[in-house]
Amino acid sequence: MRLSNDFPFRNVCRVHLHRTSKVLSLNRRMKGPSMKFARIIVSSLLLGAVSWVHALDIKPYSAESLAAAEKAGQPVALHFHADWCPTCRAQDKALQSMKDEKGLDLTVLTVNYDTEKDLKKRFNIRVQSTMVVLKGAKEVARLAGDTSADGIRNALKAAL
Repeated sequence: MRLSNDFPFRNVCRVHLHRTSKVLSLNRRMKGPSMKFARIIVSSLLLGAVSWVHALDIKPYSAESLAAAEKAGQPVALHFHADWCPTCRAQDKALQSMKDEKGLDLTVLTVNYDTEKDLKKRFNIRVQSTMVVLKGAKEVARLAGDTSADGIRNALKAAL
């Protein structure tokens, strides 16, 4: 199939990065609404990629994830969570609200308080709703029962 010259999205795929000025440029032959549409699409993709890179990542605990973060010296937080705990649910809500904040580039591993007994012993966890913040293998902050977004945010930033 051959595209005609007036096909509106013919040149959308010709997006390239100019080597000297590092400016994203679109083919200038596109004009009017199709050019605006192409610019909106490219801008949206770039903004989405930028916000994804610097976001708080919340995922379930696995020993492999923790070991990899500790070995690499990366910031990681362990949230000892129980499904039946209202304080834990409030903390989870505060963490979810911080998910898209810039400057919180770390991973929160949600640990099942009822099943991860060895990990609770390792970190001396006595109550659910405890959050341990690590930078590599070193503990830099600990919270127990704090549900305020500011308190949690400050603890997480201690590892950055």
